[in-house]
Amino acid sequence: MKNGKLALCVILLFVVAAMAGVGIFYYEKTFASVWIGVGAAFFVASATLPFLMPLWRRLTKSVSIWLSVLCQYVLVGPLVFMLVFGLNYWCSNPSTTDFQKATVSGKFQKAHNKTRRSGRRMIATGEKWYSYYFLITLPDGRTKYVEVPVSEYARKRTGSHIEVEIRRGLFGMDVIRNCRLRGGRQ
Repeated sequence: MKNGKLALCVILLFVVAAMAGVGIFYYEKTFASVWIGVGAAFFVASATLPFLMPLWRRLTKSVSIWLSVLCQYVLVGPLVFMLVFGLNYWCSNPSTTDFQKATVSGKFQKAHNKTRRSGRRMIATGEKWYSYYFLITLPDGRTKYVEVPVSEYARKRTGSHIEVEIRRGLFGMDVIRNCRLRGGRQ
């Protein structure tokens, strides 16, 4: 019985991590503050707490109110965060498509280390790999970081222009649907 409960907890933690990851992925494509998603998640989790409290008490088999509240915020929060930014992106209105010429305001690269297991308790760091980013500025002054391939990173200079496809999302937040870095290639 305890192994089943532990397996359920591990599966739920993976699901929560996946929901948070998907929410962050779509947040990076949205012109909005992260606090909009966090605030919506907190509000919905707080509003549904009285209705879901009996469910959490039955699932955890605990009379502790704090455990039920923790389950509510840990499971419902990332779900709402993912839904806010995901639905905003996927339900964006194609009729509001606007192609804008964005300026590359800055360029930077992030260094990451590859790791590998070299023993039972040993994790060795290997070679470095890089991810490349542009800071783009739209004509109305909004800025956003966009990950680009190394070939485009080397080709574009600060002050260059790229074409960005922007749509109005379901909740009114603009989303980047596409960046045209070169002529016909996307």
